[in-house]
Amino acid sequence: MQSIKSLKAAAADLLNVNQPKISALLHYKLDGYSVERLMIFLTALDRDVEISIKKPSKKESGRIWNSFRLYWALYGGWRALLTSPYFHFSIAITIMLSRFWIGDDGAKIWPQASTNILPNMMGFSVAGMAVFLAFSQPQTMKAITEEGEPKSYFMLAVAQFFHFIFVQAVAMLLGVVGLHFASDYLSAFGVFFLIYSLFVGVAMAMTLLHTAQIINAASSLPDQTDEKRRR
Repeated sequence: MQSIKSLKAAAADLLNVNQPKISALLHYKLDGYSVERLMIFLTALDRDVEISIKKPSKKESGRIWNSFRLYWALYGGWRALLTSPYFHFSIAITIMLSRFWIGDDGAKIWPQASTNILPNMMGFSVAGMAVFLAFSQPQTMKAITEEGEPKSYFMLAVAQFFHFIFVQAVAMLLGVVGLHFASDYLSAFGVFFLIYSLFVGVAMAMTLLHTAQIINAASSLPDQTDEKRRR
């Protein structure tokens, strides 16, 4: 214990700062220090500083694939998709409305609906994600991240946002293609994804409601930072 104190004292003298700041640096509390000053500290401690610029270790396609694999695993994979009531409702409604999208007349209606409705929905989706992150206070984030659990509520909620936006993107892409090509098969998939994206929007709204409940409950808890300051 005495040797640690002496080392801190020696480091404080060498870097021309007080010992509490040395303790803060040892605990990675770097607030108030510029990169330049940290480099000066390292030089004073007889350490060389090298800055290297390298190409990414993984290809862009590899990162995209890994992102999709993470999303799919968090979402629950094919089991979660095929057992989703929203998925079943979308199939049923698509079949029920088949007389409206089969044929040349129907092939002109659904692409216009997709390209008119979904861009606004996607905008609300991104805004909802921003609100989700912006209103998450430290104590709230601690609750929903569950101490870094790989499948914490936070990660599952973000995966649902990803799913929502992905479904909308596929539906919009089918709508754009449908504006130029007429096919009953294309119409079937286009109408299905349009309806499914609406249902997934409802599911996403429920997730936001549950998140609001967590934030509301967490706000009633005493702030540990304030308690420490009072002590």
